[in-house]
Order: sequence, then C-alpha cells, then structure tokens
Amino acid sequence: MKALRTKQNELFDNYYYTAIQIAKTYLRNECDIFAVVNRTMEKVLKKVLIERVVLPNTEAYYVRTMIKNSCIDELRKQKRHKKHYVLPDDKYVFLIQCVEENDEDQMEQMDAVNYVVANLEEDERAYLHLKFYEGVSYREAARELNMPENNVGTFHTRTLNKLRKGLKDNR
Repeated sequence: MKALRTKQNELFDNYYYTAIQIAKTYLRNECDIFAVVNRTMEKVLKKVLIERVVLPNTEAYYVRTMIKNSCIDELRKQKRHKKHYVLPDDKYVFLIQCVEENDEDQMEQMDAVNYVVANLEEDERAYLHLKFYEGVSYREAARELNMPENNVGTFHTRTLNKLRKGLKDNR
C-alpha cells in the first residue's frame, strides 16, 4: 500500500504541473482546466497503478496524450451544450428590484420588461444578468459567456437594442 502511495505522489509531482500547462493551451476557464486535469490524473493513476496498462518509460507520453484528449472532449462538450452560464432562478429581479405594490405603472413596466427579457436568447439574458446585476466588466462577461472579448461590445449594443425595440413594440 505504501508503494502505491509513493508512486501516486511521484506521478503527481512529475506530471501535474505539465498537465495544467497543457490544459491551459486548450481551455480558458480555470475551473474547467483543474476539473479536466484532476479527472484525467485519476484515470492515469488507475491505468498506471492499478491496471498496470502503461509501461513505466511511456508515462510522460501517456499523461500528455490523455490530457490533450480530455481537453478536446471538454471543448466538444461545451460546443454541444452552448449554455455556459446558468442564470439564477430569480433572473428578472435584477431589472426592476423594487416595485411598490400599489404603483400600477411600475408594475406594468416590470411586466413589459419581464416579457421582453423572456423572449431574448439565453446568452443575451445571461449577459444582461452579468452586466447589470453582477456588474462585471466586458472581459469577465466574455470569459463567463465563452466569447472573444472584442465581441462583447457589439453583443452589448445588439442586446440593448433588442431590449429597447421589444419595449417600444410592447407599449
């Protein structure tokens, strides 16, 4: 048992940092990087220590190949599931936070905004939430929505124009 633990520590010491560096070349999000590397290192440990499938002199190649393949799989998964940012359940609270119960005009405005926001694309709703509720910068919004930073300004303008047009048509 002690020999397994020693070999496990040796594998982590030798390859974990390299695995992180390889994953950083494929993935942007730090959480994704560490999740992929940790999952992959578990697979490597299982193959090397328990199943003894990998030859001792090919461990480095095996780790690099496993990390690359896991990163590519993660990217494919993200493409299939375009939803990168999950809106909280109270997704409309950020638009109008405080409405007097007896103010019918404000209630109508809130209903109109909620209707228009509900008809926006999911990434547009997520952007509105990030920008106006959480107050993130363009850079942070780009990272959360998995889009290039220089596209966020255009996305911002397009989303607000859709919101304005929807509110104008709704009146």
